[in-house]
Amino acid sequence: MKSTVGKGKGGRTRTLEKRLCYDGEVLTDLIRAYISVSNGVVQEFSIMYNTIIDGKEHTVVRYDCSHGFAHKDELFGEKKEKIPMPNLDLNKLVDIALDEIQRDWQAQKNQYMRNHRRGGK
Repeated sequence: MKSTVGKGKGGRTRTLEKRLCYDGEVLTDLIRAYISVSNGVVQEFSIMYNTIIDGKEHTVVRYDCSHGFAHKDELFGEKKEKIPMPNLDLNKLVDIALDEIQRDWQAQKNQYMRNHRRGGK
């Protein structure tokens, strides 16, 4: 993953980007992660799997800890769902999110594309 570090709330914010797939020379799928860390402990995070369709970036799944709890937003199904994540420390939840995206992104993209073609977003 490409990584940059800046100052964020309570410490340093790491911005990570991992390119998952290309169609020829054109990037089609990537992970974007924003992780705020203080003293080696994750304070907050937002991790997204995005796909690029017709030159526009679309978020397919997002993991974050906004709204007062860690959760996964599944944006690829017909019904958008907010699924609570396990009650674990945020460092472990970041690992879980990255592992799930790398394992499931192709199936999630296929579902997103089916719904996108039917007129959903």
